[in-house]
Amino acid sequence: VELGQRDLAMGPDEARALLDGAGATLPDEHVLELVERTEGWPAGLHLAALAAGDGEPHRTAGLALTGDDRLMADYLRSEVLAGVPRGRLTFLTRTSVLERMNGQLCDAVIESTRSGRLLEALESSNMLVVPLDRRREWYRYHTLFRQLLRSELDRREGDVMATQLHARAATWFEANGMPDMAIAHARSAGDPDHVARLVGAHVLAAYAGGRLETVREWCAWFDAHELVDRYP
Repeated sequence: VELGQRDLAMGPDEARALLDGAGATLPDEHVLELVERTEGWPAGLHLAALAAGDGEPHRTAGLALTGDDRLMADYLRSEVLAGVPRGRLTFLTRTSVLERMNGQLCDAVIESTRSGRLLEALESSNMLVVPLDRRREWYRYHTLFRQLLRSELDRREGDVMATQLHARAATWFEANGMPDMAIAHARSAGDPDHVARLVGAHVLAAYAGGRLETVREWCAWFDAHELVDRYP
């Protein structure tokens, strides 16, 4: 028998029992929000309960808990990242710009090799890496863990590195036929020329496919950044 993260994740009833036991009684809608935010991770729920006793109003305590919150960051650094070799830590922080990842994508983004094997090893070592398919090809980080890693990337290497990583991700997604992700990363890289080229190449197909909200969102980005005149 193998019990994985999904089996051990808490549902709303279990989460309420944990929160009540820690003295953080919340309305049902807030319990559901915390379960979604923490993905049912018991440690995350417990830290949200601690936030309730840390000077925050109980009705909203813990709802704003993020991976770089003081309580969560301290826990993740001491329990998850402590003792992680420097090279592996660099891999974790640099790939935190990705919402989903596979070995080839990580290789391209961090300009390395054997990322696929490393992802498998990270999952096996309970490093809050979640497989997205049965073949264990695509992965993602637990939301709170990714938020901490993203904060660590900025702290360790600054905005320039993050920009470069997003640009490489945009190039990879474009080359592999995933324009939506390519556009998202090109925007995060602050490269409007790349964004405009991608949108120009795919907007009509998206519209013809009935994805009107996607088209509106793409165009709204140019409007919000005052780029409509530059890219009419």
